[in-house]
Amino acid sequence: MRALKEWASAVGALEGGEQTVVLRKGGILDPASGLAFPGGEFLLYPTREHQDAAHLKERFRALAAPAPEGAPVPITSYAVAAGEGAVESDAAIAALSPFHVWSDEYVRSRMEWMPQRPLRAAFLRVYAMDRPAEVAPGPEHAGCRSWIDAAVPEPVRGRPVLGDAESGRRLELFGEALAR
Repeated sequence: MRALKEWASAVGALEGGEQTVVLRKGGILDPASGLAFPGGEFLLYPTREHQDAAHLKERFRALAAPAPEGAPVPITSYAVAAGEGAVESDAAIAALSPFHVWSDEYVRSRMEWMPQRPLRAAFLRVYAMDRPAEVAPGPEHAGCRSWIDAAVPEPVRGRPVLGDAESGRRLELFGEALAR
């Protein structure tokens, strides 16, 4: 099954309902068009690659603890992108800040890196898996890429981290933030 590689700290916050938005440009190994979200479900693959606690808001820094080298990667959630768009202003960065773990300074630096690629924001509806899985990390999972095949048996089932009402409220605020 397809999986989005995301910092382990962000995956932890997504699974805890503290984060609903991911901000990405796509990895260097991704197509030149940048990051695109597929339709349907995808796994959340927590990675420590490029993760730096200094780029997180203070209250989320503990989520950036290192994992043992070569340890299996726990896959405990999946998501659906319920909305997405480009982040084009400092006002949008500020309005999206309550919905993710990264510092505004880090988000701004990502927006300025490779300016020909837009910074994309995606609102994720996250589901805690009924039966978590483990993936043995291999060379096909390494490198600066957004999407990998996590080879988790299907079907994947779970329960939503946030209820419909709260998710809908946050999705509406997400749309308003991108319009700034």
